[in-house]
Amino acid sequence: MDKIAYDTAEGVLGGEAFVEEKVSGWSNAICEKIVAQLTQTERSYKYMANVLIMQRNGAGLQTCTSCLWDTVTDFISHTVWPKEKQSKDLQVKNQMHCLITVYIISII
Repeated sequence: MDKIAYDTAEGVLGGEAFVEEKVSGWSNAICEKIVAQLTQTERSYKYMANVLIMQRNGAGLQTCTSCLWDTVTDFISHTVWPKEKQSKDLQVKNQMHCLITVYIISII
């Protein structure tokens, strides 16, 4: 799950500089690609993706997710792009944060 989300963010955002006008399109592209890849697994789940893209400018960011569901059959995944160790090597990746949350809910 994390690999799908991270690789999708890398594919959409990798090499891009932060441009506020592009954030909505990037967010939509990441969400749609993740859900499309997950639905190809043909498992009995509903998938929901949420993407937050924020310019890196030294400001803090706090997020919280709370779910009430069956912890045996339902899942949540949080992915951060770029990974901090990788982001120090590339100037472009230092320009933005991307937080991806994927909800996986059993329909059985």
